[in-house]
Amino acid sequence: RREDSPLPLDHASISRFHACAVNACPGTEEYALVDLGSSHGTFVHRKGRSPKRLEPFVFYRLSKRDEVQFGASSKRFRLVADCERRRRKAERLAGRMAAAPDDEQQRTIVVRSLAYEADEADVKKLFRHIPDVVVTLGRGSATVVLPSKNDVTR
Repeated sequence: RREDSPLPLDHASISRFHACAVNACPGTEEYALVDLGSSHGTFVHRKGRSPKRLEPFVFYRLSKRDEVQFGASSKRFRLVADCERRRRKAERLAGRMAAAPDDEQQRTIVVRSLAYEADEADVKKLFRHIPDVVVTLGRGSATVVLPSKNDVTR
């Protein structure tokens, strides 16, 4: 629902930070979706099956024909990937990171609007492909520090 979101949706059942789509396997068009602890859920509609409500903080691999529904909104969405654009962007970021000195501030990520019942283990699931992340929980948010600047581009 946030206006600065890549896909702002205006519906009462959609959280400000409802869900996140991530490239599941860099260099491919495979994406995963994770519900960020939203109150009204994220649903994946797969052809020929009943809708599946995603568990919070667990990645769900999307198929090409999957449709995604946020909360009680009647709108459904399909993810369209532009891998070449993402690859170029990742290469530019990796080049800038390699040239810059290591700075903890650049390796720090703030995860906002967590469900209040989320704990450190839930946040670490989001970063499970990166070992040794340091998570500090705040009130409805978490600060994650990555172990090295190379992990920023993963």
